Amino acid sequence: MSPAREPYAQSFETLKLIKQTDLSNEKLFYKDKKGNIFPYLKTDICSKIDVFKPCTFFPIFQELDIPFLEREWLRRIERSIEIGASEEKLASATFGRYLAWCKLHDIKGNTFKDSNKFFSDWYDYQNFHYIYDPPHWRISYENENLITKEEMDKISNYFNKQEGRAYPISNQAVVCGYVTEDEDKWNNFVKENMKDIIRKGKDSFILKDREAWHRIPLSSSVRGYRYYKIKVDKNINRKFLEQIILPCCNIYCCDFEWI
Repeated sequence: MSPAREPYAQSFETLKLIKQTDLSNEKLFYKDKKGNIFPYLKTDICSKIDVFKPCTFFPIFQELDIPFLEREWLRRIERSIEIGASEEKLASATFGRYLAWCKLHDIKGNTFKDSNKFFSDWYDYQNFHYIYDPPHWRISYENENLITKEEMDKISNYFNKQEGRAYPISNQAVVCGYVTEDEDKWNNFVKENMKDIIRKGKDSFILKDREAWHRIPLSSSVRGYRYYKIKVDKNINRKFLEQIILPCCNIYCCDFEWI
């Protein structure tokens, strides 16, 4: 049975934003593509946005009449995470950067209706109830801690179709990740590759072909890393997977395996 999907917010009004009359402090407001003040507080707007759920931000894009370019949206998320934006600040960091990108690249000639020109094959633009799948797959389940076989296949199929990127765009380190709390699994993986290991640390090793593998337990910091290849424990914590691991696989990863 398919996981339950969340409904698309039918209109801007469903977000219940409070329209402001005092617009004297421009720093408190976003501007539309014509440079006019959008009369809703930035804090109010961003409190409604989950950057991984279009149902929370499409009505805002629609009201501002700007196109949704999924690749650029993902890059703004990636950049926000990279500079250390907290979970509470991720919406404002991402949305603000996206609007700045639109202004920089002068998208005045494009409207929200032009969004379908920019969507990838995996996204059904015509059905707004469809949840934004890659790279986070925040679908509602009866058991939030359980990752289903269907979901695992969806995630690995998506990343295995990516071209991947073995070299960083900016200051990230691109490595291979082994995500597990199970030390026995990691130790067995090390033994399997022992004959090709040229350098070994407690939770990492480098192979003859210069492929660097890092074990990633739940306590691990992944800041500054992106993963070209990754092996993920099937028993992984859902929140850790969605919020920590998958963003670091986007764009870079082309080999995703469940262990």
